[in-house]
Amino acid sequence: MYSVSSAYRTIKSTQSIPGDSLFLNAVWKINIPPKVVIFCWRLHHNALATVDNLRRRNIMLEEESNMYIIWKEWYGWVASATVLPQDPVQHFLQGPYTLQSSTERKRWQVVWSAIAWNIWKQRNKCRFQRETFNLQTLQSQIQSFAWAWLRMEKSFHYSFQQWANNPGACIIY
Repeated sequence: MYSVSSAYRTIKSTQSIPGDSLFLNAVWKINIPPKVVIFCWRLHHNALATVDNLRRRNIMLEEESNMYIIWKEWYGWVASATVLPQDPVQHFLQGPYTLQSSTERKRWQVVWSAIAWNIWKQRNKCRFQRETFNLQTLQSQIQSFAWAWLRMEKSFHYSFQQWANNPGACIIY
């Protein structure tokens, strides 16, 4: 007989990559909107409609620009040096080396989700609505989304001004 719990147990038992359960557990536990959780899940499973994925289905499109630079810019804004892994799961789980507590790691993961979500939204606007890419607008949106999502945490008591001036300090306390 089928039940949600039996399906969940089956799915859990078939996971073979160690990072899978860490990533999925972390994504479901942080305070982000459900549509962003689903986006992260699709990103993890390589199920987003990217040029590479569409090419595998024989749908040819022009090249996309690499969004690596945006992640690099973000790390500069939060004043943290890091090596950027190519795998989004490892990138999500890695976090800056200065994070010590689980609260700090969860905050970083909320910020990571805001970055990834806003990059994806901006990419779609540029690609499908022919908007011009604007790094300052993207950074502003990331700031706003991350702060709004972090405010859902009871112990996050920073004003938007404090967050905008020094997000790294707000993540670490």
